[in-house]
Amino acid sequence: MSFCTGMPGRCLKGFFQALVTRTGVLDHFHLSTDCPVVEYEAALAKWFESTPLLTEAELPRYYQTEVIVGTLGKLENLRSLATVWDNHLPYDEHGVHFQLSDDAFPCLTNLDIEGHLDYALATLQNSPQLSRIKCICLTSYRAPTPDDVLNLTTALASACPALDVVWLNFISSFIVRSVPTAVGVPSSNGVRGGGRHAAAAGDIDEMAEGWPNLRVLLLTRDPNHPSDDTSNLAVEYGLDISILAHMAQKLRNLTNLRLFLDVQHFTDFGGNLDPVYQFEKMIVLDVGCSPISTNAVSAVGLYLGSLMASPEA
Repeated sequence: MSFCTGMPGRCLKGFFQALVTRTGVLDHFHLSTDCPVVEYEAALAKWFESTPLLTEAELPRYYQTEVIVGTLGKLENLRSLATVWDNHLPYDEHGVHFQLSDDAFPCLTNLDIEGHLDYALATLQNSPQLSRIKCICLTSYRAPTPDDVLNLTTALASACPALDVVWLNFISSFIVRSVPTAVGVPSSNGVRGGGRHAAAAGDIDEMAEGWPNLRVLLLTRDPNHPSDDTSNLAVEYGLDISILAHMAQKLRNLTNLRLFLDVQHFTDFGGNLDPVYQFEKMIVLDVGCSPISTNAVSAVGLYLGSLMASPEA
């Protein structure tokens, strides 16, 4: 069930009260609303108690309250607890803070945690059952220090040994540098990050050493920063287009790559459509709304194309 609504809290309270006993076989629930959960939290939690077969729940930001998480943690079939980002709830710089009981979420494999990193760290350190988590998204509302990132990724390595995908959603110039060194999971399949100046050649080398089988790398596709000057955004947030050749050399198993490019120093395509290093397994390359001047579009397109290996006949 997907429910997108502008109802006020009193109406949502009545709505979920009316749903009790009517959704016993529901397996997926997506809620998008700009109504603060405090206005109908008890009714929503009570309704969740009547959905024993629920396997996936997608809730608005700041809905991971102790009451809601405690109720969802009792659902034996729940595999994914995710956050919906298409709503416009009032900004909460602290986010939410919860700890999981020893028997909570017996089947959970995907988890989103939002709030200060010390909240996320406490959750990881006090929730032994997270050892089953395969995909985790951590969102922080303030820029972390290098020690914050190091402590967090160390806790991830300890608490979540089964991780395939890590999504760190915050602004940091040391995100890529810290994660592979601290986590060092050779079998990890994906890393997602939102970082300012998200990667340099040395960072890519460390990532390749820490995760030689990395398949998915999702960095900042579009900067979350209002500005009329896209060229300044490219300089501040973009990765120089030359980094792609180094990625093709070091990250040989990439199938999905998302990044925001800076092409201001790209002069011209040299004409070599078959360079030594190419992305041999690439399926999706997403550069979002990277600013490319009209006179550079063809050259940039040819260069990107040259980095993609031709499929075998």
